[in-house]
Amino acid sequence: MICSALSVRGQELADTYAGTHFEDSSMPDIKWLIEKGRQIERIAPDSAWLLYQTAYRISKARKYTYGVSMALMRMARTVALTRERKEALPWYQKALTYALQSDHGKNLMIMLHLNIASIYNHYGDYHKAADHIYAALNLIDETVPERLAVYVYNGAGGLHMRLHQPEKTLYYIEKSETIARHVGNTDLTVFILSNKAHTLASMQRYDEAERYFQEAIALAAGAENPSAKEVCLTGMAEMLLAQGRPQEALQYLEPAIRSDSRDKPAHIRIFQYYHAGRAYLQTHRHNEAIHFLRRSVDTARKYGIRDRMQQVHTTLAAAFGTARQFENAWEQEKIASILKDSLMAQEKVKAIDQLEFKYQSVQKDVAIAKKDLLISNQKSQIARKNLLIAIVSISSLALVITLGLLYRNRQHRQRLQDQKLRDMEQERALLEQEKEIKIMQALISGGEKERTRLARELHDGVGGRLAALQIYFSSEQHTGTLKPEIRTEIINMLEETAEEIRHTAHNLMPDVLTRYSFEEALEMYCVQLAQVAQLHIDLQIHASVDTLPPDGRLSLYRIIQELLKNIVKHSGATNAAIQINRNQDLLTIIIEDNGQGFNPADQRPGLGLQNVENRIRALNGTMTIESSPRHGTIVQLEINLS
Repeated sequence: MICSALSVRGQELADTYAGTHFEDSSMPDIKWLIEKGRQIERIAPDSAWLLYQTAYRISKARKYTYGVSMALMRMARTVALTRERKEALPWYQKALTYALQSDHGKNLMIMLHLNIASIYNHYGDYHKAADHIYAALNLIDETVPERLAVYVYNGAGGLHMRLHQPEKTLYYIEKSETIARHVGNTDLTVFILSNKAHTLASMQRYDEAERYFQEAIALAAGAENPSAKEVCLTGMAEMLLAQGRPQEALQYLEPAIRSDSRDKPAHIRIFQYYHAGRAYLQTHRHNEAIHFLRRSVDTARKYGIRDRMQQVHTTLAAAFGTARQFENAWEQEKIASILKDSLMAQEKVKAIDQLEFKYQSVQKDVAIAKKDLLISNQKSQIARKNLLIAIVSISSLALVITLGLLYRNRQHRQRLQDQKLRDMEQERALLEQEKEIKIMQALISGGEKERTRLARELHDGVGGRLAALQIYFSSEQHTGTLKPEIRTEIINMLEETAEEIRHTAHNLMPDVLTRYSFEEALEMYCVQLAQVAQLHIDLQIHASVDTLPPDGRLSLYRIIQELLKNIVKHSGATNAAIQINRNQDLLTIIIEDNGQGFNPADQRPGLGLQNVENRIRALNGTMTIESSPRHGTIVQLEINLS
C-alpha cells in the first residue's frame, strides 16, 4: 500500500519538471521571475507568490498566454504548499484554460493534468483523477519529452493500483520503467521499481517482487530524494506481512519509525505506522498494534489524507476486537464501511474502465488514421457529402449548447441564492462570536483591574503597616522591653511576611510589563524559571506583539506563564521551546517540551487550562494541543490580530 500511495509521485515530480523547463525563451524576464520564485517558494512562499503575481500581470498585459499559464501553475503550487491542497484546484483549472490557448502549451497541459489528478488522488476522488490522467495520456506523442511521458505512465499505473487492477497497473508501470531506465533517472527508477514490486506482490508473485525490491533498495542508496529508500524498505515490509512473516517485517519498520522526523512526508509515516500495527497484531502484541494504528489514523486526519485509510480503520477494528474493546472495534468498522462506500463505489470503477477503453480506442484510431492518410485524396467526394451532415451536427450542437447554457444559468442563480443564505448565517454566527468575545474581554479586563487594586492595597496598605512595625521593633527605645531572641524572631517574621506580600502583589500585577517590553519581560521570566526549575528554555521571538493593547499583552503573558508552569509541574521535561511568529495578521505561538506527554482525549482540563482557553478566546484566537505518552507535548496558539 505504501508504494501505491507514492505511485502518483510522478505528478509532484512533473511539477518540478515544469519549474525547470520554461519552453518558450521569447520572454526572458518572465522566465526569470518564475524561476526565481520556484527556487524560494518552500522557504519564502509569500515572496515567491509576489514574483509569480508580477509574472502573471506582465504576461496578461502582453497577452502572453504561456507565461500566464506558467505563473498560475506556480501560484497553484504555492497555495498547495501553504493551505489545503484542494484550494489549489481553481488555480490549476485557470492555468489549464490559458495553456489551451498557447502555442507551447501541450507539455504544460500534461503537467497541469497530472497535478490536478494528484490532488484528487489525495482526497480519494479516483473518478476525477482518472479524467485528468487519461487527458494527459491522450496528449502523449513522439514530440513529448521522454521524462514527462514517464510521469504520465507512472500516474496511470498508480491509478489502476488503487483500483486493484494489477494487469493494467503492470502495463503502464513497465512502459514507464523502460523509459526511465533509458533516461537514466535514478529517483524515478527507484519509485517505479517499488511500484512494480508492490504490484507483483499483490499478485502473489513474491520471488519476482523481492528481486525488484532489492534492486530498488540498492539504487536508492544513490538517489537524491531521501524518501526513496524508506519507500522501498516499507514496501518490502508490507510484502513480508502478506507472506505471514511479521518479525522480519519489523526489522525493516522499527528503524524507520525510530528515525521519524518532521521532514518525512506524511503519507510515508501513515503507512509505516499502519504496517507496524499489522506486524504487532500478527505477533499478538495488541497494545503496540493499537498504538501505531492510532498514530496512522491521527496523522492522516491531521493532513486531510483519505487515500487507502479504509484498510487502516479495518485493521484497527481487528486490533480492538482482539483486545476485547468491542465498542471501539465497532466504531472503527463503521468508519471503514463509510470510507469503502465513498472511495470504491462500483460505478466509479466502471467509469474509469470506460475511460481506459476510450483511451485504447483513441490509440487504435490514431494508428488507423495514419494509414488512412495515404488514401485520403481518394475520398474527396465523401467529404462533400459529409458537409451536409456537418451542418446538421453543428445545428444540433448549437441547440445542445443553448440548452446547456440555460441550465447552467439557472444553476448559477440557485448557487448565488444559496451562497447569500450561507453568508447571512455566517454573519449571524460571527456577530454571536464577537458578542461572546467582548463579554470574555470585559470579564478578563475586570479581573485584571481587581488584581491591580488588590496588589496596590497589599503593597501600599498591608505592606506599609508591616514596614512600620518592622521599624518600630528595630528602634532603640524598645531594645530593653523585649528579650533579644524574641525581638529578632519578630523582626524576621515581619521581613518574611513583607517579602511574601511583595511577591503576591507582583504576581497579581506584574509591573515588569510596565517597565519593559513584552519580549524583554518574557525573556526575564524564562531565565528565572529555568534557574528555579532546572528546565532549559529555548525562546525564539520572530515577531512583535506591540500591536496588541496592554490588556492583550498582559493576557498573552499570563497564558505563556500558565503553560510553562504546567510543563514544570506535570511533564517532567528537561527542555522546552517557545516560538513566536507572525504572518500578516496571524500571530502564532508554539510551546513544545520533551516531557512524558499524555493522551489529550483522556485528560480533563484543569482550572488553569480553562483560564488559558478563556483568555485565548477573548483574544480572538484558538489553541490546539498535540501530545502522546512518552513523546512530549506541543501547544499551538493562533491569534487573529485583525
